[in-house]
Amino acid sequence: MTTAIPETRRSSMPASVAIAAAVLILFLALFALEVSDSWVADGSLARSAFFFPPTVVLFCGLLTRRLWAWWSIRVLTLLGTMWFAFWVVVSAVGWFGGEAMLRVWIGGVSLWLGGSLVVCFQMLGRPAARGYFNRS
Repeated sequence: MTTAIPETRRSSMPASVAIAAAVLILFLALFALEVSDSWVADGSLARSAFFFPPTVVLFCGLLTRRLWAWWSIRVLTLLGTMWFAFWVVVSAVGWFGGEAMLRVWIGGVSLWLGGSLVVCFQMLGRPAARGYFNRS
């Protein structure tokens, strides 16, 4: 009598998609932090409040294997990487002036966030992630 080896479930999320989801969770947490801080500090609504709902929609699309979410996240992470790279250059060159520590802070945070977006972009481009979204 032979026993069949169980087939791997197609519903299991590859590590590359889980890493991309973790990057989205990071940005959701930062958006929520900025929104809550703006309400408490000066009673106004932060600009990131407008980025929070689309990021939630993209996160849900990622978890439910929607191809539009895969494409959208890839495009937005590429654009976001360019945006943060711009701020790294601006802070390194010192175009906006300010104290040196402020420029180091802006450059460091921009480098960290841009690096996170690069990782997300690359992880979603891996063969396992493309297969997860039926893009083999």
